[in-house]
Amino acid sequence: MDATIFIMVKTIAQIVVEEMGFKNVKLNFTGGVDGGRSWIGYVKNMSLDISKLKSIGWRPKLSSKQAVTEATKHLISELS
Repeated sequence: MDATIFIMVKTIAQIVVEEMGFKNVKLNFTGGVDGGRSWIGYVKNMSLDISKLKSIGWRPKLSSKQAVTEATKHLISELS
């Protein structure tokens, strides 16, 4: 499986809202500060390279979306 390497903050928020069972949630994006950053120190775009891991045989088991979904489910179960 070739895992998705790009996921938007909006997608992460939608996953969390869905997994928490909320209905009719309106996400509000303010545009941030300083060219779109949400807060001082926030990295607007990040690109991670896993080619060295792949070169030794490691392969991701989940896509980015699947990983966020599983992490959200786990955290919800921990808080329940």
